[in-house]
Amino acid sequence: MGLVTCRVYTRSDVPPNDPIVGAGVRIYDETGTVLETAGVTNASGFFQFDVIGTPDPAPTCYQARCSRTGVAFTNPELILVYDPPLVPNEYDILGQLLTLPVAPDPLFCRCSGYFTDPGGRPVADAVVRFMNQFEPLVLSGTGVLSKVEVRTDAAGYAVVDLVRGGKYTATVSGLHDERLDITVPDRSSVNLIDLLFPVVASATFAPVGPWLVAVGAELAVVVTVTTSSYVVLEGTANGDMRYATADPSVAVVVVQEDRLLLRGVGVGATTLDLTRVDDTIRRIPDPAITGTGTAITVP
Repeated sequence: MGLVTCRVYTRSDVPPNDPIVGAGVRIYDETGTVLETAGVTNASGFFQFDVIGTPDPAPTCYQARCSRTGVAFTNPELILVYDPPLVPNEYDILGQLLTLPVAPDPLFCRCSGYFTDPGGRPVADAVVRFMNQFEPLVLSGTGVLSKVEVRTDAAGYAVVDLVRGGKYTATVSGLHDERLDITVPDRSSVNLIDLLFPVVASATFAPVGPWLVAVGAELAVVVTVTTSSYVVLEGTANGDMRYATADPSVAVVVVQEDRLLLRGVGVGATTLDLTRVDDTIRRIPDPAITGTGTAITVP
């Protein structure tokens, strides 16, 4: 009997059972009262840990509890740990990926999502209020009043339809009445959490990279910056995005209001790297901005 290395794999319950990345995994003793270890599944969809195992025919039993926003897991799952292993101590736990419901009215976007407390438990009866910033408003001949609110159910789930392209000020229970200025995307659905706490998600360029710039020359590049709530930011979004080259001795970037200027400095190769200016919204896992690392060559 000793410490044994184990892996819990979180996978979609739909074939081909793709990995579910970023799922929280907590390992308890058999009774579910003592937390043995906890972590998050990696880019391959597994969490690796060491626990005590016992020989066949009496392996040590543990409870595995998994969670991730937008995924429904059946908890707990029992795992049996053998020492020595009969086969690798690896366990597949399947989760149901939840799709976002869509608004039936093409003028509205259905916003839905889940809220938990710091311990990962669903928060019921949390209130999210939305005050529109564009009143008075007439929508298809109907007057839209100034406020709408939604309350989470026992699973911590909330859903509300908001006007596409609408600008609102939102408040959320538990955030000490912090006011969040949001813009609703022109889509039939969006994750409510992304809507309330958007971050820069992607950047696309015209012309597309990789780029070739001569020494002393400049190349104008138009950039389109999109948030995790599918809202396109204005111009180069300089207040939300930081642009830099990995090697300024090869090329530098000059940020203008409506475009980027890539300027060749010396022969070589470098990349255009993008980072978020605002780091107050922490996401776990925190994906990189799509479009960062585009190659620049100076011949």
